[in-house]
Amino acid sequence: QVEMEHADAVALIRNGVPNEAPSLWADLGCGAGTFTKALADLVAQESTIVAIDREHHNIVSPNPSVAIKFQRSDFTLHKSVPAELDGILIANALHYVSDQQNFLQNLISHLKPGARIIIVEYDTDRANQWVPYPIIFRKLSELLSGAGFRGIEKIGERNSVYRSDKIYAVVATV
Repeated sequence: QVEMEHADAVALIRNGVPNEAPSLWADLGCGAGTFTKALADLVAQESTIVAIDREHHNIVSPNPSVAIKFQRSDFTLHKSVPAELDGILIANALHYVSDQQNFLQNLISHLKPGARIIIVEYDTDRANQWVPYPIIFRKLSELLSGAGFRGIEKIGERNSVYRSDKIYAVVATV
């Protein structure tokens, strides 16, 4: 299995991550931690990232001053998502959620005012067994807007290592 390189993951989300002050983020559906580690390299010193996935993963922070706390649970169950977050990262995981509009709407209650959400997805509308509920950029923009997010902006794009489609990153604020 080919994984995205760390530098590529960092470049894809860099423009969406503020690093002025220590912050609390959640990485929903973190998998093996490719984007969790990228986020750890971008947030301010003394920040904390809660990495949530159904499978256990030992994710080591590449930045000794940023804590990564792993939580084994289903990120689609809102009780597993911490409150008072400065940011939420959902990288290659939203396409597993069938009711994306309701899911995104419920996430707002976990975010502080002015907090950010960063979503990384495949720019396709063709479903397959790995991407059951695909979200092209235009659809994601509509979902985020409908859920109450604003300032929706595409912050990165690159070719996917798995498919012929592009992979893109979006940031929005509450």
